[in-house]
Amino acid sequence: NIVFVKAAKRARVFKPAKSNDNKGSFPLGKCICVGMLQASGVLLSQMSLMRNSVGAYQLAKLLQVPIVATIEYFWLSKTLSLNRITLLAAMILSVGLATIGNLDMNVLGTCFAISAVSATSVESVLYGHIHKAYRLTTLQVLDVTLIFSFTYMLLVTVIFEYGAGAFIMQSIVIVEPQAEFAFQKFRSVVASQINIFANFGVTGYELLAISSFLAFCINWSSVSINGTFGPVTYAVLSLFKTVSIVVMGAVFFDKGMTTKGAIGSLMALVCMGLYTRINLLEMLSSSKSKHTLLPVSNSNTTMREEEGGGGESAKDKKIYHLSD
Repeated sequence: NIVFVKAAKRARVFKPAKSNDNKGSFPLGKCICVGMLQASGVLLSQMSLMRNSVGAYQLAKLLQVPIVATIEYFWLSKTLSLNRITLLAAMILSVGLATIGNLDMNVLGTCFAISAVSATSVESVLYGHIHKAYRLTTLQVLDVTLIFSFTYMLLVTVIFEYGAGAFIMQSIVIVEPQAEFAFQKFRSVVASQINIFANFGVTGYELLAISSFLAFCINWSSVSINGTFGPVTYAVLSLFKTVSIVVMGAVFFDKGMTTKGAIGSLMALVCMGLYTRINLLEMLSSSKSKHTLLPVSNSNTTMREEEGGGGESAKDKKIYHLSD
């Protein structure tokens, strides 16, 4: 992701944002939080899947919509209409009916799953807030946040994936035999990874480049949707992605679909269609109401005030008429 963003920046596809609190700039503290939350969401979700079944993680993901709506209500004072709340509730139940199967979960895995969904929800709200409040483009937002998530994930990968954490802990407590063993393990893991990349071959590097570009496209689209339509809409699209995976698996890969899954998928798609329609109607209604009253200066009043030399200024005198 960061490679493609920096390449676009170098090609002057977008202008870099400045680090201050004025419009058209970015808040450094919030961008650091977004980067940390993005990396934490990935890490915690993987730790959840190590201890729980996929069905348990899907169940936890359904909490993203209410968590996002709650954060926006208490932090940004944004409310949802009764129709939208009803459709969101029906949508969550339908997706749960379509996707949740075998539930194998424990307390620690459940805590990881809820923490992952919470981190992703807060990240989504912050992305939308930074995008709108500071008038940044999608690439500008990615440019100032990805460096922090990349740094955090790099540290986490070195510590947990390559065994450096055990080496560091053993070194801190000065247990030399264990520290030496941990260091040897860390070095062997790094050497094996280097050997894998060295023997990747042209096809392997091509697939890696394609996968990285697709990941960048997903990241770009998610930030763009958060900034343009809002985090709740993005959470709804996440549910749509979940249902789409179930439906395409049944259609293209001959994966069986139960009657419960088919009914849930159909209900979820209907609710999403209705939610989209209501959302667009509310946006159009809000846009029309903002343009109903237009300020127009009264030339006759201005001339009389200039001749009389008293009363309110011409800038303060305005009349309003209904727009067409």
